[in-house]
Amino acid sequence: MKPNLDEIYKTLKPLLKKHVPPFAVLRDDESAYELTGTKEVMFFGKLRKGTYFAAIKKQKNFVGFYLMTIYAQPGLVQNLGPELKKCLKGKSCFHITKTDKTLFAQIKKSLEDGQKCYKKLGWV
Repeated sequence: MKPNLDEIYKTLKPLLKKHVPPFAVLRDDESAYELTGTKEVMFFGKLRKGTYFAAIKKQKNFVGFYLMTIYAQPGLVQNLGPELKKCLKGKSCFHITKTDKTLFAQIKKSLEDGQKCYKKLGWV
């Protein structure tokens, strides 16, 4: 059965929206919602304005959830809930294919932890 991507997207978007501010919306349309920081920060040896924070994007068979704080603090992966870890398909990309309260609660917590991480680093 094909996942209901619209339902997944509409459930995830408010979880990200709760982080505006301190993050700014980089993209907001029917297929993607992206958040970025607003401060200039040194990251991977380069001065960057608006360090990427998190995003969701409808793909062909899943909604991609991108949690960029994993690049800033790789140890955050260990704090992810088991259902969310199962969705991890790359270093910071999660394939969300179902509407699941436990999974969405773990995504919410990962965003909260990510915001705390960026705040601790002085990036927000």
